[in-house]
Amino acid sequence: MTTTPTPSPWRPLITDPVLVRRAERIIDRTASLFSAQRSRRPDDPRLASFLHESSGIDGAPGVSLLFGYLHLERGEAETLEATAEWLNHGVDVTSNLVEPKPWLHAGVAGCSFCLDHLLARVFAEPDELLAGDDLNADVDATLIEFMADHRGLIDPELVMGLAGFGTYFLERLPRPSAAVGLARVVEALAEQSESSDAGITWRKGPAALSNAHRRQFPDGLYNLGIPHGVPGIIAVLARVCASEAASPLARELLEGSVAWFLAQELPVGASLYPYYAVPGRGPLPDESRLARCYGDLGAAAVLLLAAQAQGRGDWQAAALRAAESAARRSEDGSGVKDGMFCHGAAGITHMFNRLYRATGRPSLRRAAEAWFVRTLDHDDPEANPTGYASLIRDPLDADTNEGRIISSEAYGIAVGIVGVSLVLLAGIGRVAPDWDRALAVCVAPSNPDGDEVHDD
Repeated sequence: MTTTPTPSPWRPLITDPVLVRRAERIIDRTASLFSAQRSRRPDDPRLASFLHESSGIDGAPGVSLLFGYLHLERGEAETLEATAEWLNHGVDVTSNLVEPKPWLHAGVAGCSFCLDHLLARVFAEPDELLAGDDLNADVDATLIEFMADHRGLIDPELVMGLAGFGTYFLERLPRPSAAVGLARVVEALAEQSESSDAGITWRKGPAALSNAHRRQFPDGLYNLGIPHGVPGIIAVLARVCASEAASPLARELLEGSVAWFLAQELPVGASLYPYYAVPGRGPLPDESRLARCYGDLGAAAVLLLAAQAQGRGDWQAAALRAAESAARRSEDGSGVKDGMFCHGAAGITHMFNRLYRATGRPSLRRAAEAWFVRTLDHDDPEANPTGYASLIRDPLDADTNEGRIISSEAYGIAVGIVGVSLVLLAGIGRVAPDWDRALAVCVAPSNPDGDEVHDD
């Protein structure tokens, strides 16, 4: 059993001592918060719900990823112990839910992803792991059975759907059950796809839309965001095609879906890619804000993943165009309101950091450094116990698309202080942040030594 950090082709983005200390204070404050709270039920009902009722990547199991990567960076006995404790706690929470869900971000697949991911990196050598007891074998069987029992009914998306299952099974390779699971995911995606002259895509039916969108778009929408739409599916297909589970069907779906997605590019505007496209009408001409979840940054990441998987220079060129478009956005014109990963400054920092490592472009490094500082600047411990608040739409306004925005404490990875801390750690650390496989933005660092190329 190994208890020391593993080598990684990753260099710190940020080396300024003042910025490093600011980041470390936020990371340590987050770790202290969870170290103090795991064994008791806090008075804050939101924190209590997160600790004892939430599962998946964006719930209690996700906290183990923070401690695991802290251990990989620091090699401390305390962080190793905390990683094990939070893994056990996450499994207990997931197992004790009255109606556990199967999903990646909120369910069994996400909890099991954390378990496999950290067992391989923190607690055992890969060969030892494959030779020992398989703690997730039953989960593989359960998810494969679930897909068979709900054929045609599971959303193709990443957060709560087939692409999320694919992300879990990719983490399980090279086990035979993982290859079977991925084959079932690809087959299900093919069955639920739509083909046109533009390529292959997946539609959100009216039942999956908000009330306001359902009234406006009775035939459904094509979602162009990573968490709930086509880009998240493309990312998973790209990773399948780059793995030993690659198949002609997966490559066909990847080729077709990238072609369709590229056809949604807007001719003019602050962003190249909008939020949605409409059946029979094409992309809605709504400029997306700068974020990981929607728009040009997410497009750049998934297109680079696809380009790396298939060796496509034209896809790489499209990815670079989207990345540079995002880098030109000013803070004032970005639409960013908070420091979260999904839709805020932390996610933008991480995307630019990943894209810089993959391309060596100085403009993307400059953008990553600037957004790292902005992420730090969102920290306000006097206003919020965690230092960070998420700006969300009031549930009372759920029937509208323009409801009241409220500030809320948040604790998870996609939306919460764990995600912010993981991003800051990736910015100052030397361990590749492969936890972001669960968020479909794990672009391979083709430039691990930090060599830069000239901007075009």
